Amino acid sequence: MILLGGDFLKIINKVVNTVIYLLIFIMILNVGRWLIKVVGIDMLDANTTLYDSIYADDLYLRTMIGKHFDTEGNTFNTNWKEVYPFMDKQTGEILADNTSKSKNDEINDVTFSYFYDDGFIFNEAFVSVGNSLKRKIGINNDLSSVVYSAENNNNKNNTKKENDTSNLVELDNGYYVNLMENRDCSYVLDKLTNFNSYLEEKNIELIYVQAPGKISREMEKEIKTMYNDNSNDLSDELLDRLNQNNVDTLDLRPTFEADNYTSLFYMTDHHWNMYGTVLASKTIVDKLTKGNYDNKIYDINNYDIDRYEKAYVGAYGTQLALPVNEFGENLDVLIPKGKTSLNIYIPEVELNVDGTFADIVDKSIIEEHYSVAQMYYIYYNCCFNRIINNKATNDHRVLLLGDSFNSTLYPYLALGVKELLFVDNRGFDGSIETLIEDYKPDTVIVLNTTSSIVDPEVSEENITLWDFR
Repeated sequence: MILLGGDFLKIINKVVNTVIYLLIFIMILNVGRWLIKVVGIDMLDANTTLYDSIYADDLYLRTMIGKHFDTEGNTFNTNWKEVYPFMDKQTGEILADNTSKSKNDEINDVTFSYFYDDGFIFNEAFVSVGNSLKRKIGINNDLSSVVYSAENNNNKNNTKKENDTSNLVELDNGYYVNLMENRDCSYVLDKLTNFNSYLEEKNIELIYVQAPGKISREMEKEIKTMYNDNSNDLSDELLDRLNQNNVDTLDLRPTFEADNYTSLFYMTDHHWNMYGTVLASKTIVDKLTKGNYDNKIYDINNYDIDRYEKAYVGAYGTQLALPVNEFGENLDVLIPKGKTSLNIYIPEVELNVDGTFADIVDKSIIEEHYSVAQMYYIYYNCCFNRIINNKATNDHRVLLLGDSFNSTLYPYLALGVKELLFVDNRGFDGSIETLIEDYKPDTVIVLNTTSSIVDPEVSEENITLWDFR
């Protein structure tokens, strides 16, 4: 059958109308999702299992909603400002304003604009399909037009971009890196130096651990002809100045550079992978215990590998909406082969169990949202996590403070000490000093990556990481 003239136009008209009606329906549905959040949660504070269905495509919203209601009336008090209040150092009384560092109830911060950006219904599927089509026809506006080539030490345009520090760059080996601008580390230096003085008065050891970024010092030398990345210079400066101020430090970069550096990071994310995490844990425990631990714990051959094939697209990948079927990388979860005996206490998810390492793995992250950056937080994304290791060969009690690099580090680090408490200071709105008075650690470790080194003159993002009040 051959369609001529008006018949063909009628079909085109029907298709266009159907698409328009579908888009209108999706827009109305999205507004409805926003109204349910505003009325049901913000105004009425109504707890209902229907939220899981209404926001089935959005793990972030479901997580925030779950945290919102979990903090009210349960047996696990996660009101950290109440559990660890800010105290007057002279009188020992709770300060009148009980100064908060951050908001713990993030669901109320989710605005209308979120529902037409990251929270748009089926956003990940729409963007993934769109980007897949763009790549097939040769369009890629999301990445810098200058892409570093490790093989010929050149770039596509054969030109260097002066002071080029704002681009997300794809290397020849498929790894994505984000170039870092120059920052002043004086703010962080002062915070750590003052914190060290406070801990010295209590006879508590402080170790600042510098987590490596994705660009090694050798790689940085190679790309200087094209890009200016300041991550390693900034790390060097901070570590040097801390040492001058008698703050004990540990630089993980030499250990990583002695290994296969890029293989210790995810390709589409800025975080280290589980292999990098185990290597970092061994290096820290070596320094912390001076070898007083079972060194077989960190032998990679003593781990079972629970592999999820081509399942993971990290933060850079989701930023570029890289489709998982094309760019997914393996997610390897490393589980110790030997017997582990741990008490695991994570009050935000109402977890307080005597079990094994496997009990720390949050399988819902894999089952519910199989391919996005949240899978990095497979050991729960909470701001208070304590593990007691019943098989430890030492008595070290450690308080670990820092950024998201610790979210995968803390379970492995706990295998080498008697007790470890990891506090993510970005979401913890209680007093660190009050917590220290209660927990009485032998050692406090502050571990952050270079991108978390804050210069308030540039940005206040992650500034609560350095609030040790």
